[in-house]
Amino acid sequence: MFMAAADSAIPCESDYTRSLRDLCEQVARQSNGSTFREEERRIRPLVEQNPRAALLALVSILDSPAEETLACTIRRAVRSIPSYGSYLCEPRNFSVARSLQLFRSLETGNAYVDVEVAQAAADLAKAGDTQSALVALSVLEELARSPRVLPIRIPTLKAQDEHIRSKAAGVFARLCVNLERLKARMTDAEPRVRANIIEGLSEAEFNRTELCDFFLLFVEDPNNRVVANALLRLYRMGSVDVAKSRLMEMARHEKGEFRASAAWVMGQTEDCGFHGSLKILRADAERAVRWSALRAMVLISRKVKQTGSA
Repeated sequence: MFMAAADSAIPCESDYTRSLRDLCEQVARQSNGSTFREEERRIRPLVEQNPRAALLALVSILDSPAEETLACTIRRAVRSIPSYGSYLCEPRNFSVARSLQLFRSLETGNAYVDVEVAQAAADLAKAGDTQSALVALSVLEELARSPRVLPIRIPTLKAQDEHIRSKAAGVFARLCVNLERLKARMTDAEPRVRANIIEGLSEAEFNRTELCDFFLLFVEDPNNRVVANALLRLYRMGSVDVAKSRLMEMARHEKGEFRASAAWVMGQTEDCGFHGSLKILRADAERAVRWSALRAMVLISRKVKQTGSA
């Protein structure tokens, strides 16, 4: 059962919503929470008049106190709406947090919600609805636990919009168990795609050595964020000396964005051994580099105080 949400975009109960509520309550009493029975099909004509309006009305009913039998009936009615997943990802009606809340509730009695969200993301990307597709991908980041959604994700990985591709790449990396497939995706010209793959890649699925070798392939990438993510992953996996050496070089890079990213990585490691390099970066000619170095020094100083180390 849902709690009322400020961003649900549902006004006070309309005649249409009351009609749906009355019909759902009647069906719930007759079905007693069992599988979709013949009498439940009576809901469909009312839903088919305007699927989007029906979904919003059904969600508003779930927002109010209801017995589980009624809530179960309404969840089934929602899932029976064609393209319901796409409707639940429309940012004009739902925030990402709200969409996630709704999909989590719909997981009750439905083991394939993640597949349905993946399909919604693919459909929205194909339709060119970038903002809704990004909501769907954000929800999928939280819901997807199995590689079974990967084949459905292919359209989002090939979307023309770089924001969709990069968001999809992060989820793809977290679920993919084949490094060769990931390497193929790392040829994307959009740096955010490459950076998100490195950031999202799950350590649990791969041999440490082959994963380190994978990250090493991108420490000389032309994009600063890609390099920064690769070096941070290497450091956290235990290749500290390699990461430190590369970071020192990056801190002297001719481009300011690389120096700023080097400072960011140093801060994320919370390693007080970077204090000397950060002190130099604090005097950099570029403001962004100085600020990045300052933030890194604050993080390291905070960690030192917490641990009581020098």
